[in-house]
Amino acid sequence: MNENEIALYSGIPGIPGLLEQLANIRAYWLGWGIDRSEDDSLTYYRSGINHPRLNAVLRTEGLDLISQFGRARSALQGVPWLWDLNVDSAPETEAALLQLGAIHAGSMPIMARELGSLTYREPRVPGLVLTETNASDLDRHVIAYSTSMGVAPSEVDRTLAVERARTYAGLPFHRFHAQVDGAIVGTAETLVTGDIAGLFLVSTVADRRREGIASSLSTYALERSKEHGARTAVLQASGSGEPVYRRLGFMTVGTTTSFVVGEETTPS
Repeated sequence: MNENEIALYSGIPGIPGLLEQLANIRAYWLGWGIDRSEDDSLTYYRSGINHPRLNAVLRTEGLDLISQFGRARSALQGVPWLWDLNVDSAPETEAALLQLGAIHAGSMPIMARELGSLTYREPRVPGLVLTETNASDLDRHVIAYSTSMGVAPSEVDRTLAVERARTYAGLPFHRFHAQVDGAIVGTAETLVTGDIAGLFLVSTVADRRREGIASSLSTYALERSKEHGARTAVLQASGSGEPVYRRLGFMTVGTTTSFVVGEETTPS
């Protein structure tokens, strides 16, 4: 499938092509980059946080993978990091990464659905309040998702510093949280690019899972995205999140496959 075909194809009526969706996903992750690059050959971000998802190569172009590999390794040295492959990656990239010592770290489905018929799911948890996260709530927001993401307690302060610095050049970016009796029990974030709303960092604290909090918070956040012109939602689902989003009407339109590369990718 060539780039033009990818751009036009999603396989689902009303859902734009994968390149538009990948552009939204990459824009979100680039926002984590205290150091980042998005040039003609290599797109990466480095947050400096000791967590592989928060430092990554998102895309490469051209055939000089050895040069790109060296540049990426130099830029991301000292932190755990990933190399992501998607449908627009050169077919030979996976084999080349494996030859260079990369290790397959897993795959995430890219899921999408149109937003017009999405309906907000009322919380079934007594006393659950959904709201946008403001500056005074940011510390608690970060602590809530850090545990779910596997961010070490020693990295929470660094994560909070990165969160305070994240910007998206005027694009609609919003954080949301769910709370019960004043305690944050779930988080979500959205970024709107064009008419696509990306849904990210959906988390629920361990002792409140399987109560429908993620479903309510996701639909609440996406409903708010409609106010910014979003007509399609896209996300990368975890293993536990995929069945939740299928119940919300999302369908798989692609896959992100990730690799860890070299000794510095092992968290300390």
